[in-house]
Amino acid sequence: MEIRKENGLLNGICIHFDTIRQIKFKITYLKDNIIHEEIIDTVFYLSKNNVVDESPILKICNNFEGEEKEKCRNSEYLRYVYGNIKYPEIAIEEGVEGMVTINFIVNKDGKLTEFIVYRGVCKEIENECLKIIKEFPEWSPGIKDGEPVRVSFSMPINFRL
Repeated sequence: MEIRKENGLLNGICIHFDTIRQIKFKITYLKDNIIHEEIIDTVFYLSKNNVVDESPILKICNNFEGEEKEKCRNSEYLRYVYGNIKYPEIAIEEGVEGMVTINFIVNKDGKLTEFIVYRGVCKEIENECLKIIKEFPEWSPGIKDGEPVRVSFSMPINFRL
């Protein structure tokens, strides 16, 4: 698995590692175009393979079941992120828009760690996203076979003027 340039274009698989050299995600390129992205946690592949029985969730949603729990999850994420995030003034002045995707781990105790900007638009917006996600209210961990597990989680945040 390697990435190489052919006629100046990226071709192959690019593997990204975290600070302790565990694979975090891989991207497959063909003629400079991304043809496949895979976010990887060395314990579980949540986002692509759905191998956990229950996904991590904000603790505020634990009292719900089934579809109501899913609705709570989606609305509470959005309410928290968009209710607290501040569009950086310099990004407004420069007309910067786009989507930032932050990848992080929800540990067995529900604590969030290993924050990575997977996709960004500018440092000021990326830093604001990291700040907000690091301050998230309490989470419940993912569950596999009745046990809490570490789960990789990705959160996209849109910025539009």
